[in-house]
Amino acid sequence: MGQNIAQTHSHYCVICDNSVPGFEHGGKSNDRKFCPNCRSKGRYRLIWLYLLRELSIDLRQFRVLHLAPERSLMKKLKSLGNLIYITADLMVKDVDVRLDLTRAGLLDQAFDLILCNHVLEHIKDDEAAIRELYRVLSPDGELLLTVPTNKGPVTEEYHLTHGRPLSSFTPEEHYREYGFDLVDKLREAGFSLEVVWYMKRFSAQDVLRLGLKNEVFFVCRRE
Repeated sequence: MGQNIAQTHSHYCVICDNSVPGFEHGGKSNDRKFCPNCRSKGRYRLIWLYLLRELSIDLRQFRVLHLAPERSLMKKLKSLGNLIYITADLMVKDVDVRLDLTRAGLLDQAFDLILCNHVLEHIKDDEAAIRELYRVLSPDGELLLTVPTNKGPVTEEYHLTHGRPLSSFTPEEHYREYGFDLVDKLREAGFSLEVVWYMKRFSAQDVLRLGLKNEVFFVCRRE
């Protein structure tokens, strides 16, 4: 799909399905290359391509839990008639369920697909949140998890930010930047997983023209 798109348009947003003159720069990283139509970021577009190509999200039936939903992705997923699609967040009001992920209160094994993108770093007790993610995922289901990473072996816990203790943090702030010891945390909770560098499956030309952001996918399944 990507190669044909890249050959047809100078720039193309795979979420809103529009050719665009370029992606707007709202910061230093590719993640801040917004689509001028749907405002999607580069990592959102990479996630959508994974869902479309690897899971056939537009064709198969899934019970989906989308945590802290990204608006452009949420709109895209809501437009699909083949999904039971539930959005959830602790702070945002316009979602289906308001929940604290450390004690979600959802039914066991209720979802075939969970999208949890850049959420765990905002949760003080991330181990409790991971256990809840395992509990509500169906035996044949998949958790697509992304977090900010330092690309090192060890997670960096933030003990102070701007001189303030963690007890003063708001949900918008980060408690940590993850290393690849996150894999151990996920396995301890019961997950089997694959670490996927999905952007490597695209040519440099496609990455530029589709405005993709390099993001590590932790693809988790129940043992």
